[in-house]
Amino acid sequence: MNKKTPLPKPSLTVKVLNVLMAIALIVTVILFFRMISEIRSASARDRYGSISYSLRDGSYGDMVREYYHRYFDVAPFHSDYEEEYHLAAYADAAFRFRFYAGTGNQPAAERTARKMDEEQSLAGSLSSLTGEVDEILNEAFPTKP
Repeated sequence: MNKKTPLPKPSLTVKVLNVLMAIALIVTVILFFRMISEIRSASARDRYGSISYSLRDGSYGDMVREYYHRYFDVAPFHSDYEEEYHLAAYADAAFRFRFYAGTGNQPAAERTARKMDEEQSLAGSLSSLTGEVDEILNEAFPTKP
C-alpha cells in the first residue's frame, strides 16, 4: 500500500508572508487604478488650461477652438476658467457678427451683436481683452460692430 504523507503545516512565518503578499497585491492594484485616474485628471486639467495658454499668447483662434472642443465634450466647463470661456465665446460671436454683417444678413448680425454684449459682460476681468479681439478682427474684416 502506498500511503500518502500529509503535507506539513505552513509555519507562522509563511502565513505572515502570504498575508503580506496579498496586501501588497491589493495595494498595487489600487495604486494602478489611482494612477490611471490621475492621468485622466491631468489630461482634463491640461485641456482646461489650454484656453488660458491661448489667452496668454493672444491666440484667440486657438482659444475659440479649445472652447468648442470643450463645448461638444461631455464634461461640463470647469468653473475656474469661466471668464476665459466667455471671452472665447465673445471672439466667436465677434467673428460671426463680421461674417453676417459682411454678407448683409442683418437679423443674424443683430442677434450675434447681442450675444457679443452678453459674453462681454460675462467675461468679467477679461472683458477688457474684447477690444484686442475686435482689433484683430477689424484688421481682417473692416466691418465694425
